[in-house]
Amino acid sequence: MRLSERGCLVLIFFACAVMTSQSAHAQTVIGLDGNTTRKSIQPGREGQLFGQGDHLVQIDEAVSSSDYPTKFFVPAVANLTGFGGTKWQTDIEVSVSLLTDGLYPVPFTMVLLPRGQDNPSPQEKTFIVNHSEILRFENVLGSVFGFEGAATLQFKGLNNVEQLVISARTYAEGPSGSYGMYMPALTSRDEIGTDKFGRMMQIKQSVSDTTGFRTNVGLVNPNPFPVDFILRLELYGQNENDEEVRSIVVITSTLGPLMSVQFDKVVSQSCNEVDFTGMAEVICTTEGGSVFAYATPIDNGTGDGFFVPATVLDIFRFPQ
Repeated sequence: MRLSERGCLVLIFFACAVMTSQSAHAQTVIGLDGNTTRKSIQPGREGQLFGQGDHLVQIDEAVSSSDYPTKFFVPAVANLTGFGGTKWQTDIEVSVSLLTDGLYPVPFTMVLLPRGQDNPSPQEKTFIVNHSEILRFENVLGSVFGFEGAATLQFKGLNNVEQLVISARTYAEGPSGSYGMYMPALTSRDEIGTDKFGRMMQIKQSVSDTTGFRTNVGLVNPNPFPVDFILRLELYGQNENDEEVRSIVVITSTLGPLMSVQFDKVVSQSCNEVDFTGMAEVICTTEGGSVFAYATPIDNGTGDGFFVPATVLDIFRFPQ
């Protein structure tokens, strides 16, 4: 296991592997003998050559399989200052599965989708990853895009069907170390369309801002056109007389093209006097459209949170 000079974690799986790290499109190639050279490898499409030296492979046809996801979105990425001056950032790691017999480098495109706005013409960056390596991008919004704020990242592989493997961690540094949450990429398997609905459990909201939990709920439109959605929260708690309290919150709105939103402390308006727990459900009501959904319950005392992707379920009747 080696860490390349550009901060990319490199794993050696077989003797013929060639490892690269990304700097624009110039690669730092680390051979098994420890020698380091630099070589330019340009991303391309069908009919173009990938690789270097004896490992040059021509792509004659597109890789295609309905068994693999074709959309990849990391829904909540940060490079911002939070409560109390805490600096939050997201690190991303990318690898690729072996869908073909070749060992050629695979180009992929990272697309920046700033939160809370339409993104009809987003900023993109293209990189190359070998089958034998993992690329790591520290503080990806700042280091790759020079962007400050919150965003969603879309990843597109070779002809949009190469199976990428992507993970993320959003975190902040504390006096005793870092704290934050792991986040996988949401894929086409996680899409919520008009024939499905998504359910998120462990929705929690406390009256106190210093104890208990608060919960954020986010949605992403992976389509280049607007979509409408319904977000329904079903909440339960007990009042000071130990009587059960039930609350239903319904949010109906529209997401613009490739737009993402996050409802911070989504339950707070219904949580003036009662600590609530419950679930959130979401459906897309635009024919041919879809959304991704997630929740992040956060400990008010420590600021530590966890990621809850929506479980996609068959829809018979969306609750009212």
